[in-house]
Amino acid sequence: MKHQSSVKSSGFTVLELMWVMFAMAVLAVLVLPGMARQKAYSSKIGCVNNLKQVGLAFRMWSGDNGDRFPMDVSTIQGGTEELVNKGEPFRHFQVLSNELGTPKVVVCPSDGRSPATNFASDFSDSHVSYFVGLNATLDSTNAFLSGDRKLEDDSGALSGIRDLTSKQNIGWTKPIHDDRGHIAFVDGSVNRFTTRELKKALVSTGLATNRLAFPGGAN
Repeated sequence: MKHQSSVKSSGFTVLELMWVMFAMAVLAVLVLPGMARQKAYSSKIGCVNNLKQVGLAFRMWSGDNGDRFPMDVSTIQGGTEELVNKGEPFRHFQVLSNELGTPKVVVCPSDGRSPATNFASDFSDSHVSYFVGLNATLDSTNAFLSGDRKLEDDSGALSGIRDLTSKQNIGWTKPIHDDRGHIAFVDGSVNRFTTRELKKALVSTGLATNRLAFPGGAN
């Protein structure tokens, strides 16, 4: 007569299950903040790289157009001079399409906006994360050429054409870079500023007026 062998249960006991859940919770506490910091760091690096490409695109374009940026060149000659007063940054980026290569360059990885599929049919301010310095020239090396759009004053988020001074109550909003923002200068450099540092940089531009065009849009 054969005896049926007993099989020991391989399931977790309640105590073992509690220890597994505790270990997973501890692991989450240790790992997730580091992953979040790494993601934020990668986004900042991506934004800096984008703005460096934007600055390079402006300078490359100017090299083929008498050392002038699109804002100082007539639309008849391929620039955007007659479109400046519309206050729509996408128009200035649009003429740089050959130099930029892809619309993804003008969207910050930390912004909630999606890039356009091309520079023609669906390209608009809604697919742009950066402002454009309208009175920047190659001679004004400390001038703001471009930068993060998430600035606000007492009236709310900035959009359209704004003349900024260090005396204004302006500051970065939180959603993109933790109360900081990136500025691309005419000389090709890109700096990350707090609100206080931003106001100092406005003084250092050497321009009587810092006229910037901010992208509008729903978000």
